[in-house]
Amino acid sequence: MKISSTPHVHTTYVDGQACAEAMVLGALERGFTSLGFSEHARQSVDPDYGMTLSSERAYLREIPMLREKYRGRIRIHMGVEMDQYALCAKEPYEYVIGSVHYLPDEEGVTAVDESREALLELRKRRYHNRGDLLAAAYFRAVAEHALALRPHICGHFDLIRKYNGANCIYDASMPAVQSAALEALEAVRESGAMLEINTGGMARGRTASPYPERYLLRRWRELGGNVIISSDAHQPEHLDFAFDVALAMAQEAGFDHIWMLGNEGEDTFVERSCTNGKS
Repeated sequence: MKISSTPHVHTTYVDGQACAEAMVLGALERGFTSLGFSEHARQSVDPDYGMTLSSERAYLREIPMLREKYRGRIRIHMGVEMDQYALCAKEPYEYVIGSVHYLPDEEGVTAVDESREALLELRKRRYHNRGDLLAAAYFRAVAEHALALRPHICGHFDLIRKYNGANCIYDASMPAVQSAALEALEAVRESGAMLEINTGGMARGRTASPYPERYLLRRWRELGGNVIISSDAHQPEHLDFAFDVALAMAQEAGFDHIWMLGNEGEDTFVERSCTNGKS
């Protein structure tokens, strides 16, 4: 099966390295039949990491223009990625990715995907140097956000492990951590969201495997949840990064169907078989 789509793409509107049209051209080069933009929503706690009001207006203008320009060659969808501090409304967008990027700090927030040093400092300052408390707080935030927002897709479910190589932030095998993660997974299932198998951490050299970890994906299958494969691409070269790995993970976890963005004439999301080479 060829994965010819991704719903999670960023551009120079925020922290991407290419403009929206360059991402479309990169998708065409890779044989994509659909592409979904999901720029970071406006939010107040970290203004540089979300669209401004003016850039959001430009985004809302440009993506429909690109959709018309490339109609017949690729279907372009307009989504948004909303964290727990997002200010924008859901209505202008075809779909919403709900993600947790921050944990509260004494003087604001700390981005969990900023750096290893930032997480170590947060662990020391707020969680008595206990990584299990830090990780559990993150997963509680994921659960709360999913139930409050009820997004179409839950983004990079265990982003907290981005800088946790060699368990330097928290011990991922601790029962308290795994229990918090599994409880969050159940909350995401209750929210009705799909879970993305996200290869962005691999593309940026931070993780050896996609989000989420394999045991979480297996549990998601047991819960009856749906999955969608995404690259969380910030540049054209990463649009289909490690999709073979993500697809193999889905199959190993027991999924015989995955969801993708629809092509021309289809619904926003469509279910595709991922067994025996059928699509």
